[in-house]
Amino acid sequence: METFKQQDPSSLLAFLQVLGEIDETQSGASIIDRILENQTRWQSFIEQQKQHCQKSMQLFRFYDTKNKLKSLWIRLQLGKYHPNKKELTLLNEYATQAKESGNLEDAFHMFSFMALMCPRNYVLYLKVCEVCDQLHGIEAAVQLYEMTARLFEEPNVLFLAAECEARCGHWEQAKTYVTQALAIFEQRPPSTPQEMEFKADLKELSELVEKACA
Repeated sequence: METFKQQDPSSLLAFLQVLGEIDETQSGASIIDRILENQTRWQSFIEQQKQHCQKSMQLFRFYDTKNKLKSLWIRLQLGKYHPNKKELTLLNEYATQAKESGNLEDAFHMFSFMALMCPRNYVLYLKVCEVCDQLHGIEAAVQLYEMTARLFEEPNVLFLAAECEARCGHWEQAKTYVTQALAIFEQRPPSTPQEMEFKADLKELSELVEKACA
């Protein structure tokens, strides 16, 4: 029986990108050409991610002086990429330690690594955004906030993205995010004092943005 041959991941990524870009009327041959055109770029991206992950693991090992994450590294070698709750707590502790020690470059790599392992945890994305702001400035961070806002339509994500856009003077984009956040609260009214306070902050930011856009 013929065994299934694992495809180069760069081919799959290029194929998905091409599907999002092409016109349905284009021929199959032109699709193949576009895949081949993008393959080298995707291979480069994958290689960069591998290097980033290796550096991140080295950093976590450096901060993990008691080797508490040993089982995580073993599981990663076996292809099991999701840390358990205890391991995630430790990863966050070490990344936060790096940040609070002023080692922002370390913290940026470490939080980014955590976001790659837990891609549905938007709190990790926000931590990457925060460290990026401290490390590279608001103009660099705004791109990460925009990406996070596209991935997670959560009120606090949208609020922080709006704040960042406002700091950059991007008032129309800030208005879009604030409007989205308030719309979510209309559908899901705040039920706790913290949520009510947060909604008040949103309205205050909304008023500020409206004046700037006028």
